[in-house]
Order: sequence, then C-alpha cells, then structure tokens
Amino acid sequence: ERLANYLLVCRAKDGDATFTLPLEKQLLASLMGMTPESLSRAFGTLKAYGVEVDWANVTLTNVKDLTTLAKPTAYIDDPAI
Repeated sequence: ERLANYLLVCRAKDGDATFTLPLEKQLLASLMGMTPESLSRAFGTLKAYGVEVDWANVTLTNVKDLTTLAKPTAYIDDPAI
C-alpha cells in the first residue's frame, strides 16, 4: 500500500500516467523501510494493478485498481495538505 500510494502521488505531481521516479530505487526502498530486493518484489506484485516499470520509468495503466489497493488517506498521502 505504501508503494502504491507513493506512485499515485508521483503521478499526481506529474499529471501523466507515465513518469520517471524522482528517487533512485535504493533510496526509495530505504524511505519505504524495505530492502531493494523487497522493493523489486513489491513492484512485481503491483503489475496486477496496472503498474509497469522499466528502470526508473513507471506507467500506470489502471489507476482505479491501484487506488483501490492503496486506499489513500488525504492527511497522509496528499502532498497539498
């Protein structure tokens, strides 16, 4: 859920379904509290929710399903608040 929310926030900043991760994956894994290997597995799990990753480029093909999984909370996940 944390990674899904992070990807939705990145998408909101860019406004496009395809964007480049603003952080290196190793740093992102650290911020998420996981190892790089676990981050890689998490990206693999998110494929079923329409997340396609090619190095640092991410494409969200099913934002509705990803949002359902992420269950974003405005006070936590909305950078505008």
